[in-house]
Amino acid sequence: FKGSAIQVGQIGHGSQTNSIDAHSGLHAMLDKQHIAVKGGFRQLLELPDGTLWSSASRINTNDQVPFVMSIDVSSTQGVGSGTTGWAKLMDDGHAGGAAVYSVDGDTDGNMIVTYEGCGGFNSTATSYDAYGRAVQGAMTDCAKYVAKLAAANGAEMWKHGIPVALSSCRTITDGSFFCGWSMSDAAGALDFGNGVTV
Repeated sequence: FKGSAIQVGQIGHGSQTNSIDAHSGLHAMLDKQHIAVKGGFRQLLELPDGTLWSSASRINTNDQVPFVMSIDVSSTQGVGSGTTGWAKLMDDGHAGGAAVYSVDGDTDGNMIVTYEGCGGFNSTATSYDAYGRAVQGAMTDCAKYVAKLAAANGAEMWKHGIPVALSSCRTITDGSFFCGWSMSDAAGALDFGNGVTV
């Protein structure tokens, strides 16, 4: 991967330019042929197949543009023509930006991804970063989702709105998956749909 952005400050401290989430964003899929990846970039990012992504048209200039990938482990290129891998921008359809929480892959090579997508961005509002520091600009009209992306090309097979951010989602061999989340009394009852309330 080739990025045009130059890191300001220490890597791992403060705003990152380009990154792959090494803590929870690299998982061997259960098909044993792909790796599920989540990451983000700023400015320009060139993929191994020559595809060039740009963050220039985004209204959210605070946050990375999030992406997910299914990397074909049998190819040095990993994604694109001549491989069974693919890459997908996760802010498509979310003008205010997005944040990916978790990725994993099932025995068929399909990806389970949880994320938040936002419809707008208020450049004068105040938000807070992961360290609790005030930041000018805030994503607005946000919703959280769990989605299944197709093994062949990353197309959305289904997507469901969820009441909380789901993390550490892991697939198992029967096609099911399990996720964790944090909750408190203040949140009240959480409705996951289909009559499931926690």
